[in-house]
Amino acid sequence: MMRKHIMLDRKIEPVKAVKNNKKLNNHMVSKDKEQLVVLTMDNHLTSVITEIGNELSIKCPGLSLRIFAASDWASDENILDECKKSIKNARLIFVSMLFMEDHFKPILEDLKSKRDDLDALVCIMSSPEVTRLTKMGRLDMSKPASGVVSFLKRFRNKGKSGEEKKPAGEAQMRMLRSLPKILKYIPGTAQDLRIFFLSLQYWLSGSKENIYSLLCMLFLKYSRTKNSLDEFNDFYKPPKEYPDIGIYHPKMKGKFSNEVSKLPRVVPERNKKGTVGLIVLRSYLLAGNTGHYDGVIAAFESLDIQVIPCFSMGLDARPAIEKFLYSGEEKRIDALVSLTGFSLVGGPAYNDSEAAKSILVKLNVPYLSASPLEFQSLDEWENSSIGLLPVENTIMVAIPELDGAISPLVFGGRRVVKGDAEPLSEEQDNSKKSGYLDRNMTFSSERVSLLARRVLKLINLRKLENKDKKVGVVIFNFPPNAVNIGTAAHLDVFASLYNTLLHLKKMGYTVEVPENIQELKHKLLEGNSKEYSSDANVVHKTSVDDYVSQSRWLSEVEDIWGVAPGKIDTDGASIYVQGLTLGNVFIGVQPSFGFEGDPMRLLLEKGHAPTHSFCNFYKYLRDNFKADVLLHYGTHGALEFMPGKQVGLSEKCWPDRLIDDLPNFYLYASNNPSEGTLAKRRIGATLISYMTPPVCEAGLYKGLEELHALLDSFYNDVQNNRVEKFEENSQNALIQMIFDKAGQLDLIEETIDPTVMSTSALFDEMGRLRSRLVECQQTLIPNGLHIVGGMKAESEIFDIVSAFSKNWIESNITLRDMNLSEETLNLIHDNRISLVSNILKNDTLKNILDWIKDEKFEKIQVEETEKVTIISQLSLLAKLLVRTKDLIAEDSELVGISKALQGEFIEPAAGGDLLKNPDVLPTGRNIHGFDPFRMPSAFATIEGARQADQILQKAVSDSGSLPETIAVVLWGTDNLKTEGSPIGQVLHLMGAKPRFDSYGRLAGASLIDLQKLGRPRIDVMVTLSGIFRDLLPLQIKTIAEAAFLAASADEPLEKNFIRAHALEDCKKYNCDLKTAALRVFGNSEGTYGANVNHLIENSCWEDEEEIANVYSKRKGFAYGVDGKPVRNELVLENVLQRIDIAYQNLDSVEVGITTIDTYFDTLG
Repeated sequence: MMRKHIMLDRKIEPVKAVKNNKKLNNHMVSKDKEQLVVLTMDNHLTSVITEIGNELSIKCPGLSLRIFAASDWASDENILDECKKSIKNARLIFVSMLFMEDHFKPILEDLKSKRDDLDALVCIMSSPEVTRLTKMGRLDMSKPASGVVSFLKRFRNKGKSGEEKKPAGEAQMRMLRSLPKILKYIPGTAQDLRIFFLSLQYWLSGSKENIYSLLCMLFLKYSRTKNSLDEFNDFYKPPKEYPDIGIYHPKMKGKFSNEVSKLPRVVPERNKKGTVGLIVLRSYLLAGNTGHYDGVIAAFESLDIQVIPCFSMGLDARPAIEKFLYSGEEKRIDALVSLTGFSLVGGPAYNDSEAAKSILVKLNVPYLSASPLEFQSLDEWENSSIGLLPVENTIMVAIPELDGAISPLVFGGRRVVKGDAEPLSEEQDNSKKSGYLDRNMTFSSERVSLLARRVLKLINLRKLENKDKKVGVVIFNFPPNAVNIGTAAHLDVFASLYNTLLHLKKMGYTVEVPENIQELKHKLLEGNSKEYSSDANVVHKTSVDDYVSQSRWLSEVEDIWGVAPGKIDTDGASIYVQGLTLGNVFIGVQPSFGFEGDPMRLLLEKGHAPTHSFCNFYKYLRDNFKADVLLHYGTHGALEFMPGKQVGLSEKCWPDRLIDDLPNFYLYASNNPSEGTLAKRRIGATLISYMTPPVCEAGLYKGLEELHALLDSFYNDVQNNRVEKFEENSQNALIQMIFDKAGQLDLIEETIDPTVMSTSALFDEMGRLRSRLVECQQTLIPNGLHIVGGMKAESEIFDIVSAFSKNWIESNITLRDMNLSEETLNLIHDNRISLVSNILKNDTLKNILDWIKDEKFEKIQVEETEKVTIISQLSLLAKLLVRTKDLIAEDSELVGISKALQGEFIEPAAGGDLLKNPDVLPTGRNIHGFDPFRMPSAFATIEGARQADQILQKAVSDSGSLPETIAVVLWGTDNLKTEGSPIGQVLHLMGAKPRFDSYGRLAGASLIDLQKLGRPRIDVMVTLSGIFRDLLPLQIKTIAEAAFLAASADEPLEKNFIRAHALEDCKKYNCDLKTAALRVFGNSEGTYGANVNHLIENSCWEDEEEIANVYSKRKGFAYGVDGKPVRNELVLENVLQRIDIAYQNLDSVEVGITTIDTYFDTLG
């Protein structure tokens, strides 16, 4: 059945659109007028201020008012130029909400140079760099705090000791209202400070009336010209107060209230299917710019869903949630949707994910984040291949994910209105080619319809009884053949699936559980497969006529795969759906990707489409089986990789089309947050993490065991004082056997001749071999596959806890910095095993801590202070091990699946490697990556620098000289798991470090002084995986900035290889320094992989030149300091010619260098 979008039958009346005509033109200004310029982050007040400017220009012809938004000038050089001209011609400037470097840096120097010439410069709610430019009357914030300012610190709401902290917005607003009253009677600078706080009060209650009074107040108080100033006394009124928290509805009298009972009953109680809380921004409501919210409200109500739209002062939604979404202790809602585009607690400047998580766990309903576009128009987004811009991706998607937000979706923004637009000035025309940009917000009918339908399906999970729910479970088949059906990373799919079915049966779901795992496999993999020559049991055949008549995007699929039904999963008359129906549970086999055997087809990804079989599979789940919910089972399938925007998908994107409105949960490996994040953002998946397998020490296989025995014999002879025999006879058979065996195992160069080695050199080589064997022996490897719902044996728990403790000690910075002797470290490791054993015996934590203090650790031959530190660190380890042991034993994954299918809130958790981050436990939670504003973390920067130094030491040891150029591959997974350690490596190799702004957010790079660095800057070329590109745009810009800063540094060329090579290329290719310094390369937007692995796997190449050409074409897009990719294969190939070393981090116990072919694909 063809699916239609919901039509919104309730008339929405947005604020009147402001067209840039001669009467209301924001930018057309006569040069002899007194200019008041407003600079702010976004356009939510642009219409209001433009209307105010028009009214003021009529009443006061000598005054002009202009507003510029950073969201505009950050992406449009022409608007930036106009803004700079206006700053130059301004007499009074008001600045608000400029706290992102990308926003304020382009105009910061202009403000500084104009500052002393202005009547006043008022900067509120901005970064310290901007705020300290404030200069109004006798108040100069660039100077040290005055007595008055110091006095005001006493009014800060610190709260009583032990008292729970109240939301900041509530307390700050109370203080803000009281301060002007106090300051009114204090002479001098206090009067200017009073105006500053009044400005804040006006802006935070930013209705048209208040903004009007704000601008009149500033002009009256600070303008040096007195023309018509007396009239401003009539316009200037005290700040009008509005509710700090409240509810909103376009049909409610007055539109605002602080009582839920005042909400209009648009949905009759008898028809109500559920209630949804909507979080909206107070600033948009006060500005009357609510078209986007009104569209969402109407869409929900058209589906008989009652809404409670609520708002809070500032950007902390908790007060509104507590007051309006609860009735006593009972919650009023079935789902919560944030329409702000920000974190639940915080905004662009900061976020408090722990506070958000706390209240969301208490609510325990699905929490969705839908975003209005601020940095581009809806038209630009719709036509974009990437979807959201990097800054939008970070603020509106990545940060809310830390709170536990799911199903990110664009729902509104501003439209380009058809028609003629006036030019911005006589010299410059910045109008849109097809019309002008309406500054009032509106909604996308299709997107708000999808949002409402998705939420309704989630509500249904809460309303339906388990026995009536229909669950679609999707397993994977790649590469496509029967052997690979039901495979997933680190997971025993069938054993886990069987346990899941038993659990669903226990929870009251209608499911026919096979007798055992083997029967489940037999029914699914064999069944009637021979009859249809299929890979698995055929559960349904969709006739070609039905498929063709019901396929909305048939022509797009046929353009790629030919006339339906194509050649995959078909008998020519119908399309097969493979799987098994077990009552109300359907286990389906996701069809193949479609491009196996023809990897070059991937080069055309942007015009690609899923196969007929793939499209039909998801249509069957929706329309035939009528699934209430989907559970994709294991890491990972193909749906999230289908063509479309990278993030912020539209109805033209295949993942969005196929998943449609179905609630989608995804059982996903806890150690893979990067690809998991892709699933969250592209198919609206809520992840449910599962543990990776137990690990154990690899031990030694036959050849290594033989070498180990020979070395033991050698050292036994040494201990028995027979070393003189080696001096007398350097051709001793034992020594020769050791060297021969080591050569066969590639542990030494076969050309090494022991007969010409001195005794000391001989013993050094024997020591190195012994260390290599210990390293091989103690290497951790996965032991089997994880089983969801399976009980872990005590030996498996011991292996995991033991491996974690070993890794913790080796990576502990405190212990490492103590430079402990080998004897002391061995003693710590020897007693570590006993510590783990005691913990597994369920000994009390007190007894374990006493054991640490009483045992051999007291006998360590170190200073007393060091001994205390060691015991303190080991006590901390013991507490972590006790917690880890208990959480490993929990059955949290089946609990997570149950909560998901019940429509409950799935608590967020950082993904990563259990051996390095025990906080991934308990599993069964919604994993996310590390906060992109904080990556690389302080620890990762230190660790990355240490690792970079190790790389250079190894290079010097191997070649005798420092490498000038190193090529590094960066993956998203390894960086998200380590908080950005590989990024830290790259920066340190260049002699750079991450630079953070005053809010602690990543803002770029800065150079380390050469003297402090102690070596030359290494030229580093970076190639990115497609997932790194999608998830970490800020980090791409940071690395590119580091390279450009190094190339621009006026330093000796022998101390700066980046600059030396860049200057050489400038001359050689006659290019500028910015081009010659490009060092970050990757795929074009929307494409993934180098395709080298596919070429080799399918023998689609004749000589190495073909492989090189494919690699260059795929990875030949250079990313500069603006973060935008530009094809530049010439620079890539030129840098490749200089490479001395190429490496990639392998931060995984579960996956080795030979486990998957992606490593040699990315290394090329």
